[in-house]
Amino acid sequence: MVGAKNKMNETDGIFWCDACNIPILDNICGKCSSIGRFCSSDLKPVFEAERVLFEKSLGLELPIEILRSGNRILLDGKTLYRFKVDTAKNRITSIEPIKEIKKRIVAHERTPGFMRKTLRANENYLRKKERTAVSLVKGIATRYSDRSPVIFFAGGKDSSAVSLLVKKALRGAPLFFADTTLEYPETYSLVADFSKRCGFKLIRDGDDFYKSPCDFFELCRKLGPPSIYSRWCCSAFKSYPVNKYYGEIREDVLAFLGIRKRESTRRRKYGTLSVSKKLSKQLSVFPIIEWKEADVWFFLLREEVPINALYMHGFSRIGCWPCPTGSFSYILRSTVHPELHKKLDGMLSSYADGHGRDRQWIEQNIWRLRRPKKKRIIVRPTSVERKDGHYVMAYGSRLFSPYIAEFLKPLGDFERNNGEFSLNSGSYSISGSGRRLLLTCGTGNLSEAKTAFEKQLSRALSCVSCGGCFGACPEGAIKFQNGRFSIDGSRCTRCAKCVKSECVAMEFGERTIRVRADPYAMTRCIEGLPMHHLVFPDLKLWKRAVETLTKKDLKFEAHRDSRVVCVPKGSMKEIEKILRPNWH
Repeated sequence: MVGAKNKMNETDGIFWCDACNIPILDNICGKCSSIGRFCSSDLKPVFEAERVLFEKSLGLELPIEILRSGNRILLDGKTLYRFKVDTAKNRITSIEPIKEIKKRIVAHERTPGFMRKTLRANENYLRKKERTAVSLVKGIATRYSDRSPVIFFAGGKDSSAVSLLVKKALRGAPLFFADTTLEYPETYSLVADFSKRCGFKLIRDGDDFYKSPCDFFELCRKLGPPSIYSRWCCSAFKSYPVNKYYGEIREDVLAFLGIRKRESTRRRKYGTLSVSKKLSKQLSVFPIIEWKEADVWFFLLREEVPINALYMHGFSRIGCWPCPTGSFSYILRSTVHPELHKKLDGMLSSYADGHGRDRQWIEQNIWRLRRPKKKRIIVRPTSVERKDGHYVMAYGSRLFSPYIAEFLKPLGDFERNNGEFSLNSGSYSISGSGRRLLLTCGTGNLSEAKTAFEKQLSRALSCVSCGGCFGACPEGAIKFQNGRFSIDGSRCTRCAKCVKSECVAMEFGERTIRVRADPYAMTRCIEGLPMHHLVFPDLKLWKRAVETLTKKDLKFEAHRDSRVVCVPKGSMKEIEKILRPNWH
């Protein structure tokens, strides 16, 4: 396995020309034709402010020719030293002894015009990369000429590279900047500078950018701080501005994005085209999906375009300032923007105090690894009856309100009258007023009714008004006004794409409400025993439940005359899990 890994790196990594003493993106130097030796899997330039940061951490002056690959500082194509981040003490420390680093610096010979020579030696390689990407963009744009081309610009190096490539291929494609309201000041500056100097039209929402109306700190209170395992912030803050824009246009969009396989394990599976589940109008194109980080950097430096100033300080990726990815970014944020760092620290401290976390949870960056502890509130029918060949499930809960009816509109023909509503899907119906609901379905339509009713009502009761589902509707029927979800009945075609879409609250919420439409009512034992009584509407369902539980060899009591199954009080979660497949 080790040999296989090295072989992969040696054909798709960064090489070093010892004759010219520069990095090369191919294994043959474009300047002297020497064969390069493998140097690293990828790398990035180290700008002056970042170099000063490392110099302060070492107490040494570093050569201007250093490069970085992850936590490795490279010099002359070899490891000068490796560093680690101590977020508790807010410092960077060297893994190698300082004496050894000094020896390596002394042995180094300066390379005048280092970056200029590097770009010149890699010119042919970069031109080939550019031609391939431009050709790809032209081909896809021709194939999907019925879609409007839009460049998604995030203020980072990758979207900058994609913007330039698409402009070379198409000319006229506008930039769309989704304002999460959590951007660094340097990012806002770059958006204005890049679009002006490079000649791009910016898509705007009046005089402003399309932005999320959500309050980050309020959502943190409802969902918990975002983490690498709970990245609800992307749906709430990145998707909403895009969804709002798409809701105002009629045409479908061909979106060009700066995504690369090397950025994450998940993205390694991406191709050049992707259909978005969250954004129904969008077909995504990734022109630099196969590019290395060094490819992007050398391309941008060759093009001499504006670059986000945060890169100068050492940021490897540009995103929202509260982003949980990367310990090194934690150090940089506290150094470059202490005021933003303080705001994030305050939110984390408040959460830690309310959830039994100590100060180390914040200072050692453990919050980045937070996995939400799910607390589920289950709402079951208060009664289930069989009437005229139909099952009628009645619900009554203080959690219900007239507001939840909005979520049910996509399921069928909807009517509202004097505070009451009714819905007919053809195979089942839902009616209600205030805190009472009735679900009525044919005995043969239980599975269909159960799936749709459970999903939409659970979403309604768990909704945090984040706007993450906004773009699931291709007709723009979903609206958010004054923090409230609503569906424009005149636009809704009942395609059910919103029903199938992901829900931020259900996926990431620490407290969710799950509605069950299982065909039985659950009551307490009238004799006061630690038992639950499951009351079925007919003998057919009762027998099915008894047979299933018997096969699992579980403890229960069955009463045929009353169609009741008695189960131990503490086993309801397991019982429910076993029985649920019977109703589908």
